[in-house]
Amino acid sequence: MNTVKIVDANQQLTELVNRATNTGELIILTADGKAKAVLLGVDAFEELLGMREYSQRELMPFDDLQKQFQEALREAGYDSHEKIVNLVQEIKREIATERQNNL
Repeated sequence: MNTVKIVDANQQLTELVNRATNTGELIILTADGKAKAVLLGVDAFEELLGMREYSQRELMPFDDLQKQFQEALREAGYDSHEKIVNLVQEIKREIATERQNNL
């Protein structure tokens, strides 16, 4: 990893982007002696997020996904429209409570 002051990076941006892209180098951008940001190539970014793995997966046909989801709901005891609606309402309440607690 290499560190570069942000003020210096302005004049070297093309070179820094090429280094990050072509060599996979991570470049730490600093200001006042403190790390502020990281410049990295898209390949490194996708690898970091695990996006490459998912982008190469074959998608499941929608009908198959829907059938598997319905079966999973039935197996979990949600075998009626009313039970599924109650589940969704419960989840919404939990999300609202979690958001409230994180404020």
